[in-house]
Amino acid sequence: MKTLLLTALVMTLSAGAQARSILVFKSVNKCQSFKKSDALLVDVQEAQDGQAQLVISYPISSDAPLKVQVQKILPPPMNAGGSVKYVGKNEVTKEIITLAFKGVRPIKVGKVVGRAAVLIMEKQDNVELICSAVK
Repeated sequence: MKTLLLTALVMTLSAGAQARSILVFKSVNKCQSFKKSDALLVDVQEAQDGQAQLVISYPISSDAPLKVQVQKILPPPMNAGGSVKYVGKNEVTKEIITLAFKGVRPIKVGKVVGRAAVLIMEKQDNVELICSAVK
């Protein structure tokens, strides 16, 4: 009986450890294009261990959102006004995708206030975005 109880306890603990190892991405910034010709939404998500991904969706088309694993590049420590960049590679098309924030000052487009950013894709034109932090 003790062996059965001990085995059940060990299996429960190992299952709990495996469940905690799954990455949970949470939204940090939500970005949208402010030109009507470039209908685009970008969701910047980060995990607790420092990994990040961009979820790029086109609201007009019915295609599934594109998820790109990216690396967050911070400005040098002595350059407080530098911009944060997220750089990754689309595994399907093998193109480099970069989301770069422009400066630290907020901008206002219509009723939306946020930071200016640009989404750079190799096979498309650069898309100007406005990003707001998710709380």
